[in-house]
Amino acid sequence: MNITTDTRVILRMHTEANERGIAMYNEYFDTARLNAVYLLVQNPTAAPLIAGLRGLHFAGAITAGFEHDPSLLTLVDECTDEARIAGSAGIIANHNGRLVAHYQGGEALMSAINEQRDVAGLNVALIGAGTMARTFLSQLAARDTKPNVTVYNRTLEHAEALRAQYPFVTGVGSLQDVASSIADAVINTTSLGDEITQLIDVASLQTFQVVADVTLGTEQGGLVASARQAGVPHIVTGQDVFTHQAVVVLRRLLGHEADLAALRTCVQKNV
Repeated sequence: MNITTDTRVILRMHTEANERGIAMYNEYFDTARLNAVYLLVQNPTAAPLIAGLRGLHFAGAITAGFEHDPSLLTLVDECTDEARIAGSAGIIANHNGRLVAHYQGGEALMSAINEQRDVAGLNVALIGAGTMARTFLSQLAARDTKPNVTVYNRTLEHAEALRAQYPFVTGVGSLQDVASSIADAVINTTSLGDEITQLIDVASLQTFQVVADVTLGTEQGGLVASARQAGVPHIVTGQDVFTHQAVVVLRRLLGHEADLAALRTCVQKNV
């Protein structure tokens, strides 16, 4: 790509030279003929990167190395509801010098699941009570028809806090309770793919309609592999969620509605 003064620039903010996703986004920009480029910038602290984002009028940033850094919220001008719920920023959009913090995880997970099967009215076993789980529940809360959700987490107090906040969270349990859950869908929002697989055997997965695992790199193993072996009809992989996160990124930072099929091809090749 020839970078010109009109090229929209997205920064990958990182504390180190981690280039995951760089090739994927830039290949998609070429495919979609978008005059945009994704560049890696690194620094041990976020403040100089935010100053550059604002001062150089770049389109925005993906805060890959600072995603869970709460100080980001003090460096921007505005936070969306999801960013406040997450307690950090996943992406930052630059609107003519006004920086707006977003968190794309919950929206992307909802979109990836909806591509397969609407969970409205289902009994959902939600594993985890962290950022992805909280922002996913906020997406469900905005819908007219909601599933019945049971949250399973290592720390029961965190799961109880979500039950107190969301009326459609009707139960909580420890991770060990997942094996005996009565559910139509299981959604793993943690990095515990292998551990979850030990708790839920293939036979018990045969009754599920939806299995989702947000962790990248689980496409050929873990919960996803067990779901495929069990014949679960609707399976959402970490790569699917990553693809839908990219859709949200492009919408929020460039105002571009991505070609999902083309974007998925770029993800599969490069991530």
